[in-house]
Amino acid sequence: MKIINKINQKFLFTSSFLVFSLYCLYTLGLSYDQVFHIENGERRLRYLFSLGLNDYYDILHLRYYPGLYDTLSALISSVFPRKYYYEGYSIINFIFGIAGLFGLKKVVKFFFGNNVSKYFFIITLFSPLFFGHLFINPKDTIIATANFWIIYYLIKYLNNNNDISRKNAVIKIGFFLGLGVGVRILFLGTLIPIIIFFLFEVFLKKRILNKITIKNFCLDFLTILLIAYLLMIICWPNVHSNVFLKPFTLFYSSLLDISQGVQVSYFVGKFYNTANTPWYYLLVNFFYKIPVYIIISFFFYFIFFKQIYNFFLSNTNFFYFSKICFLLLVLPILISIFFQLKIHDGVRY
Repeated sequence: MKIINKINQKFLFTSSFLVFSLYCLYTLGLSYDQVFHIENGERRLRYLFSLGLNDYYDILHLRYYPGLYDTLSALISSVFPRKYYYEGYSIINFIFGIAGLFGLKKVVKFFFGNNVSKYFFIITLFSPLFFGHLFINPKDTIIATANFWIIYYLIKYLNNNNDISRKNAVIKIGFFLGLGVGVRILFLGTLIPIIIFFLFEVFLKKRILNKITIKNFCLDFLTILLIAYLLMIICWPNVHSNVFLKPFTLFYSSLLDISQGVQVSYFVGKFYNTANTPWYYLLVNFFYKIPVYIIISFFFYFIFFKQIYNFFLSNTNFFYFSKICFLLLVLPILISIFFQLKIHDGVRY
């Protein structure tokens, strides 16, 4: 009877969520810059299907973007009836975003157990920062998805001593790394906290690591780079004339091109130049734009305090895993402040 009740509860929750999601899908429409990414994907898809015979024309600064996800979503959306073509894009964004949340749930489950991961999944799912971008964002949610699954498969790679399982993790890390850089090469900057975690785990703590030889690690690392590089360049017509040099020259040019993106935005009652984004931009947005969500999160914390405390007593790695999560959360914010990154879209970054 309990099993049937649990199945009914899951079915009710899933059905309600899907109905609400479909409602949002049809009422939100497209974001202001999504049309450029849709057209970019369509142009690149025509170029690829023509084997390069169909001329490709740049759209604004999208020449700096590898365009893997734009092209992939254009291909999948072509399956939908023309009447629901743009809704198809929203569904694809939704599926990729939800897939990322499942990856993050697996990471939390490894760190803090199954119960915490379930609560975390629900709380994160209905966060305005996450759910609000699921349908309309062809960049940030995809980058987040790639990040979450890279963390998960990196943990599996470190924690496993079976060669076949490690090779499987290597291929998937390469795929999600390729997905991330296939959106933007600057995605690599978001991996800095993950790289620090990896180095810290391998050379210092070794709380997760199983034995691995330097030779196998080097081969695995090269495999990851090869898969990711191929995925990065495959849908990027601007580099096909020289796939070994062009990606790097274009990336360098993108760093020098200050004309990209919005130049002026609005924050705390006044306009500002995005090249001089206030250092406290993300902090203020986080605490003032989602106060209800923060209050609810604290409410859940007190409700489940006993379970959290019991898990703390039973898990000797609790503080270590907590520090890792803190690093993954805070370090990107510190990097954005230190390098004075151009930000204008709230806390989605």
